[in-house]
Amino acid sequence: MGTSASSIGKTGKLNFNTSLGTINVQYDALNGGSSYGAGQAVVAGWNTVADGSNSISFYVGASFLSQTINQAFDVEYTMAFTRIEQAHHFGTQSLSNAIRVVAVERDCPKTNAAGDELRIAITIEDAGASVEAATFKLWLLDYSFSKTPAVVDTTPAYNAASLSGSNSVTVAGSGFHTLAVPSSYSSSQEKVTFSVDCEYLRAILRKTTGDRKNAHNLSGLSTYSSFNTSSAFPLGQRQHTKTSITAHATTRGPWFSPRLHIVDDIAFRPATTLTYTDTHVDLSAETMVIEDVSWSQTAQDVEKVNLTMQRRGGH
Repeated sequence: MGTSASSIGKTGKLNFNTSLGTINVQYDALNGGSSYGAGQAVVAGWNTVADGSNSISFYVGASFLSQTINQAFDVEYTMAFTRIEQAHHFGTQSLSNAIRVVAVERDCPKTNAAGDELRIAITIEDAGASVEAATFKLWLLDYSFSKTPAVVDTTPAYNAASLSGSNSVTVAGSGFHTLAVPSSYSSSQEKVTFSVDCEYLRAILRKTTGDRKNAHNLSGLSTYSSFNTSSAFPLGQRQHTKTSITAHATTRGPWFSPRLHIVDDIAFRPATTLTYTDTHVDLSAETMVIEDVSWSQTAQDVEKVNLTMQRRGGH
């Protein structure tokens, strides 16, 4: 069922009287409140009850009308919104066109103590005198989430229970930018290097109407005090408070933010040497220089690590 933005309310009732072949909709409780569409004939198939600003469409089976029913049924409905009231900025939860992870410092934890990955977002830091002068902030956010269902056998809330810590770096141009993970995430504060496409961020500013400001603060922070609700920023955590899926668009905003997914990798120092012996190729305690390291695995086979080595030349 659907209504306009000025809906009848969650306690609305559909009142059927099949002996009279009529239906109406009551605004409040069954025994109180005003109605509209009173006495309207109901037919098998799709029916619409409407007044000047509200409408409800519902489907009635022929077998239902063949019974004698004088009863009210709770109304469950989805509110209709204009495009601007919903997720009107496409792609604002994605950072794939704006940044790339270049390197993560060795021994950086994959998650925090609660098992949650770092979230990433980008805000407008300074509007500047022009789009070309604007600066941005790249954030690493350490959230803990509510993962215990409020009711047994239901989905957990996954809302941000708390922001344990954050860290950011100002971005004024394209290139490599390094920032440490929050101390709440790791006491060693390992560093993460990103490649940022600042031209992409400025292109978004040119498409955004109004002042060069964020639409709201990042969840758990109060960094900014002036906002432009038409803005696409903060990228990665743009909330849409009027959408019909509010839990996904607001309270679960941090949960759905881009994550820093850290995986194991192979690293080696350039010019690392080793001593290699292979009698089949007449090598005995030969000093070799590692030129390259590659890793592969096919399906359930064991992992394969290949070293490309070169014999160190004499002087």
